[in-house]
Amino acid sequence: PFTPLALAPITCPWSTPPVLENMLAADPALSNALGCASGTPARFAGAAQVFQSGTMYYLDGAPRSIYVLTIDGHYRRFDDTWVQGVDPDSAGEIPPPGLIEPIRGFGKVWRTNADVRASLGWAITNEMGDTATVEYFERGRAIYLPVRGETIILAEDPGGQSGVWRAISGGF
Repeated sequence: PFTPLALAPITCPWSTPPVLENMLAADPALSNALGCASGTPARFAGAAQVFQSGTMYYLDGAPRSIYVLTIDGHYRRFDDTWVQGVDPDSAGEIPPPGLIEPIRGFGKVWRTNADVRASLGWAITNEMGDTATVEYFERGRAIYLPVRGETIILAEDPGGQSGVWRAISGGF
């Protein structure tokens, strides 16, 4: 008769912060997609802006990154290539009443990628800056931006430029 082999539990070299581990326990598939934590949490300057159909997140660091999160649960990552004094802050577009034209790095990604603009629509809030806490994983990251009061979990597709995301209330 066939006897299945017992798989040894995976031992990660870094522990996930307990609060974040509890958040991920509610979604084992997402936790498995992320893999092991790859270090201790780091802090970076960050920002968020809410749009009609999603959110943009900025994360300082190397490289500076802008994440476009759409309401269908997918995200894309872009390098932040906006340069003060070189790139315009705004394109001077006139948004519909009650909406906002994104500016600087968010605006550059929004203006130069027609699919991003079409999927997000116009901004509904101004940019909100804060200090982000980031936990890196083998295949993704968790980003906590206190001004938003939530942790964004990003599970990467191969290549790391896109994937799926989930928002969990609270921080770590």
